[in-house]
Amino acid sequence: MMILKSIVGMILILALLSTFTQAKSAYLLSVSYGDPIEEHYKELLAENLYWILNYNGYNAHNYHNMTERRTVFYAAGAEDEPEFSITLYIGHGYYDDHMDPGFRHYYLMVKNGDVYDYQIYDCTSNQKNHLIYMWSCYQGQVVGGYSYTYHRAYGQPYSWTRHYLGYYGYWLPDGSTYVFIGFKQNAPFLKEIIDGVNAAGYQFTFYFIAYATAWYEHYSIKEALDLATNAVWHNIYFWDESPLYDRGMWVYGDSSLRLNSLG
Repeated sequence: MMILKSIVGMILILALLSTFTQAKSAYLLSVSYGDPIEEHYKELLAENLYWILNYNGYNAHNYHNMTERRTVFYAAGAEDEPEFSITLYIGHGYYDDHMDPGFRHYYLMVKNGDVYDYQIYDCTSNQKNHLIYMWSCYQGQVVGGYSYTYHRAYGQPYSWTRHYLGYYGYWLPDGSTYVFIGFKQNAPFLKEIIDGVNAAGYQFTFYFIAYATAWYEHYSIKEALDLATNAVWHNIYFWDESPLYDRGMWVYGDSSLRLNSLG
């Protein structure tokens, strides 16, 4: 009888764990472009984040070097996710000044073409992505919005969340439960030595995601940014004093968000 109770108990635990791990998802999008050292860190980051996210209760999808246009659209829509999703993109990005005069469109470069902000907007009606993190050039340059002149969205933060996220998200959380983190200018390589730290971008991204998603803590996005900063540069305690802030990384939206409170 004791053995039977133990088996039943184990089945219930596994069932609960299965439900827990399927309740929220994470999409890891990255593309290789030739530099062998940089690609090593991209692949290593995707593999390590895949395991840490699964450990932290996420249904993680690792699309490293398999990121195509349809993959980005799938991540943006997150239509099959019962609770919420987070999305990370590591790769090249740029902008287009000529498509709609007066509005700058931003796009991601993937294996089979470019993915524009307004195309992503068309997939996000259910607003499932609450944290979007882009290690890519220019994608955090503007909040964006919707052009009724051209009937198209512009800007990655607005296109992914359908919210006019607060500009000073790190200092003044807007309470939206949505966060977009990206670079206003050129993003450094993951492999780059920054203020004496080798592969600082790789390390910062890993620590930030690990802290932000930790199932055993309830760190806010702001706390996770600060903790990751200190883990990489031991004499710096706040993200807005870090070399990444100086290099143009920006936080839009609600840095008070605790991912574990969603769902």
